[in-house]
Amino acid sequence: MKKYYVIAFRKIKQLRDEVKGLNLPYAPCEFLSMGMSNDYKIAIEEGATHIRVGTALVGSELKIIKI
Repeated sequence: MKKYYVIAFRKIKQLRDEVKGLNLPYAPCEFLSMGMSNDYKIAIEEGATHIRVGTALVGSELKIIKI
């Protein structure tokens, strides 16, 4: 499974680098946000500058609060 994440993250980074290389003032592409709670370590290894780890912090169960 890890190899599929690596392939995807490398492709995303490649696309980001291509857009960044165009030097567009409205799309500087300085950051690379990819990866979530289950794959953030791989994302970081592949160049992510931002990750999303919500499930790791708050859990995966939906909780309904009655007011």
